[in-house]
Amino acid sequence: MMRDPASIAGSKSRISIVIVSYKSLNFIDQCLTPIAHRADWDIILWDNDSGDGIGGHVRRHYPHVRVVESPENLGFAAGNNRAFRHCRGDYVLLLNPDAFLRDAAQVEQLAEYLEAHADVAACGPQLLHGDGSHQVGDAGWRISLPTVLVHGFALQRAAPFLRGLYLTSPSLRRREHVPVDWICGACLMVRRSVIDSLGGLDESSFLYGEDIEWGTRMRRAGWQCHYLPRVKVQHLQGATQREAGQAFRSFAWLDDIARRYRVSGGRWGYGVMRLGLAAGYIGRALIWAVRARILRRPEARERAVIKGAIAREYAAHIWRWPRFDTPD
Repeated sequence: MMRDPASIAGSKSRISIVIVSYKSLNFIDQCLTPIAHRADWDIILWDNDSGDGIGGHVRRHYPHVRVVESPENLGFAAGNNRAFRHCRGDYVLLLNPDAFLRDAAQVEQLAEYLEAHADVAACGPQLLHGDGSHQVGDAGWRISLPTVLVHGFALQRAAPFLRGLYLTSPSLRRREHVPVDWICGACLMVRRSVIDSLGGLDESSFLYGEDIEWGTRMRRAGWQCHYLPRVKVQHLQGATQREAGQAFRSFAWLDDIARRYRVSGGRWGYGVMRLGLAAGYIGRALIWAVRARILRRPEARERAVIKGAIAREYAAHIWRWPRFDTPD
């Protein structure tokens, strides 16, 4: 990735923080408050044509934050990549506007970890829901037939030693660090030198899945990616893509898996992955349906009904994926 000297004019910083926003005005204060006082950090808000006044709000209330406003919504990957050109730091933290650090010390923890581990390209924290529970999807392993099928059938619940797409094992989350293939881009620190040498996020993904490809690319280049579960950050998953109070659901990450595996898995692998993943979600839907009937507490029954509905939606969507030889 070429760096434009005009775009990085100014003093060198140890840490850059990139926040790509889209209609995130309701969250930006909670995101910026723990870090905006650090005038020695290079903090950039890249706004993807939100139209909600977030640029003016940040300029008024957070004078140390540089605001760059895009005339169009470029998506997550392209927005971050454009913002990287403005970064002055040796370590770049990707931070979603709906990801809330406890304090600035957590950023220092991530940077210090990279400083102490020369073979690690990127590191990231454990992400938590608002209720403090683990947010599945904060780290995991590369897209392959075994990891996709383990995820689809939720086999890691019965056999925690199995690796699915996502890290779910409670025992792994008790460790100081876990080597993984990728870390969620909601809160992810990367060496600037790695961005320069390997390039930024894959812009063929508009939203979701680009962090999996990026981490896998780092691993193939010989770098390590380390998940630091003792650093814990709250993330309102999908908050800018859903109405308040709605359960989060997105087909974009599934479609990205399909698109990438059609290239890497071949006809046979793609067919098995498609059928297996659909069957896995059908099985999940049946299990949740049974639980909805036998659970007594109303809130538990409601949760089972919602989970079952999401599993059915995912299964139906996967079944509609194009066949291997059908153009997208």
